[in-house]
Amino acid sequence: GEPDVIFFDKSIDAKKSRSRLNRKKTDVTYLNAADAHRSLQELAAIPPNHSNLSPETATKIGSNGYHVYEYPVWPPNFDMSLFCSPRPIAKDIAGEFEKRNDLKKKLSTITRQIREKRKNLQG
Repeated sequence: GEPDVIFFDKSIDAKKSRSRLNRKKTDVTYLNAADAHRSLQELAAIPPNHSNLSPETATKIGSNGYHVYEYPVWPPNFDMSLFCSPRPIAKDIAGEFEKRNDLKKKLSTITRQIREKRKNLQG
């Protein structure tokens, strides 16, 4: 499926798993995984279209059997009007990442405080 849909579904599972009434917890490690972050930032590229290129203009045949088209300079004209700003990550998804990072910071602070208390009690 699409990464944003998977992320949304896993976020719902995570919220359901936090309920005290729910005895069966779901695996939501995907939400913290680095590849989840990467896949949300990846966009599918448009596949190349060489339908209007004739095989005669190819300079050679590549190792995969496809025609190779080589140009001394590419692109011949750099048209800035063809470029735009990249799409931002959806606010809901970015917000979920921020919530998770805040929670991790709070938990690590609490854990550190507990360790310090134990250390002080022991020694």
